[in-house]
Amino acid sequence: MSEKQYAAMLKFCCKTKFRKETLLRFCKRTPWLLMGIYVCFIAFLAFTRDTKIVFFIAVPVIDLIFVTILRFLLDKPRPFEVYQIEPLTKHSKGNSCPSRHTASAFIIGMACLYVNIPFGVLTLCMACIVGATRVLCGLHFIRDVLIGAGISVVLGIIGFYVFPLFVTIPAF
Repeated sequence: MSEKQYAAMLKFCCKTKFRKETLLRFCKRTPWLLMGIYVCFIAFLAFTRDTKIVFFIAVPVIDLIFVTILRFLLDKPRPFEVYQIEPLTKHSKGNSCPSRHTASAFIIGMACLYVNIPFGVLTLCMACIVGATRVLCGLHFIRDVLIGAGISVVLGIIGFYVFPLFVTIPAF
């Protein structure tokens, strides 16, 4: 996306107070809502003593560590550092790629999909909202969001669907 396109997008998003506030609410609250859903699933799996809890916790932790290290190594600038634009919300500079918010949202979606397909679909839709709002607020390039989502989907498939074929978790 070019500087002109980013500026036009941000101008559109800020055209009315309602648009700007709604976008900011989605940007700030959707990740928290996903985290709440994730914690509720952990509590449910623990209560039911489901062995899926091992992968449900381990895979997102591995994903978070991997994405955090990759961000540090790449240290890509954010759109507001590259272009003369003002993001809708304040944010630190650097470490833009991959988007950790998006990666976390997508791995939570993949984790929920592993346990409950309808909730998984719902949380993956919410993860798309997280990614879109990160771009619309001027905090990430589209590339950052797509890479974060892609990493989490791939790690989710491997961690939740491939790896369990080869590893048996004993009941507890």
